Amino acid sequence: MKVAICGNLQLAIKLQAGLKNSSVEIEFFIRDFISTWDRGNLSTHFSPITFFEFRRLVNEGELDGVIIAEDGRKDFTKIVVQTCKLYEIPKVGIMDLNFFSPLFPIHWLDTNKAYLTQLEANIVDGCNLNCKGCAHFAGLFKTSEIYQLETFRRDMRQLSQVCDVATFFLLGGEPLLLKNLDEYIKISRQYLPHSDLRIVTNGLLVPSVSPKIFDAIRANNFFVSISRMCSH
Repeated sequence: MKVAICGNLQLAIKLQAGLKNSSVEIEFFIRDFISTWDRGNLSTHFSPITFFEFRRLVNEGELDGVIIAEDGRKDFTKIVVQTCKLYEIPKVGIMDLNFFSPLFPIHWLDTNKAYLTQLEANIVDGCNLNCKGCAHFAGLFKTSEIYQLETFRRDMRQLSQVCDVATFFLLGGEPLLLKNLDEYIKISRQYLPHSDLRIVTNGLLVPSVSPKIFDAIRANNFFVSISRMCSH
């Protein structure tokens, strides 16, 4: 497969080295889509072409598509994906900055799906704190409503059919209050196999969390993001 690349030049160089022994061959750098001001010397590593030239080579069958060497959560990536969809570029790939290695594959997007840089799921309203500045107003809930597991599974299945999601958050309230949080973790990875998955927590319940939840976090490549607590 022959492709062009765009995005961050330094990441593109690393990606080219990582794909050296793969079936993916990077031929050009699309100079219209450089995500940093430090443009460097493209000709040292890649032959620069315009997006117009790239489209012509794709239409003539000389290139199969493009890889975006940039953080999938950035607006830059979203703009490039949308542009490629507009011009019906058949293959659009993104690299995963969190897990990328020479062995980690490029995620080829489904161009029939919407591309979302970020999505959140509020899985529980209750919290173990009552912060005055809570952005989710958790302290106002008299009863803790829970995003029921089977409803969550149904919604994630439907989501995966219509969207590619760069980063997906499980949050609340306080997600660690859920004794079956591991099931939400597994379902998230099942339906979003290439996404950057994160749990947002205040961290206070970590010492009392069941080992099965930590096992699920590790097994499904989840990140734990500690939220900033306000005065309470």
